[in-house]
Amino acid sequence: LSRLPAAFGLTWDRFVEIVAPVYGPYMAFIPSGQPLPASEVRPVTDLHRVPVRSMAAAGDAFYSEGNILDYEYVAADEYRLGMLAVQIDGDSMEPAIPNGSRVYVDTRLTDAVDGKMFLIHVRDNGFIVKRARAVGSSWLLLSDNPNYPALTPEDADVVGQVYFIQPRGWRA
Repeated sequence: LSRLPAAFGLTWDRFVEIVAPVYGPYMAFIPSGQPLPASEVRPVTDLHRVPVRSMAAAGDAFYSEGNILDYEYVAADEYRLGMLAVQIDGDSMEPAIPNGSRVYVDTRLTDAVDGKMFLIHVRDNGFIVKRARAVGSSWLLLSDNPNYPALTPEDADVVGQVYFIQPRGWRA
């Protein structure tokens, strides 16, 4: 791998600059152009196939077969029983979650935790991600983008807590 840039007349840094947008996080692990030591390579032997759902679907349609955009193959150590993989549609949680990113949601974690992000079902209005904030003895559900209004827990149902963010372009 370390000889590949030279074959194209490129420096290693220029090679990484060109290739990184395509291979995303994989390039971060080989900054020197040298192969990874065997001790740092983790074989993936147990994968779970999880459907990726679109946030654009409202109500029960969210869980329908017709709302499956793709599949994620999640390693056993990242998989959680009953998890959801959701493709983000919109900029309400930018910069933390860019439009087009995917998030993993643990549906067993529905109690508000200050500062954590949650997938929320807004009655008659679909699914969104919001950040829980304690305000005195009550809670608000806020977008990171200030252009979006806050919600109260009475406005929505918590589906689960976001525990992993996969930015757009990082999928292999």
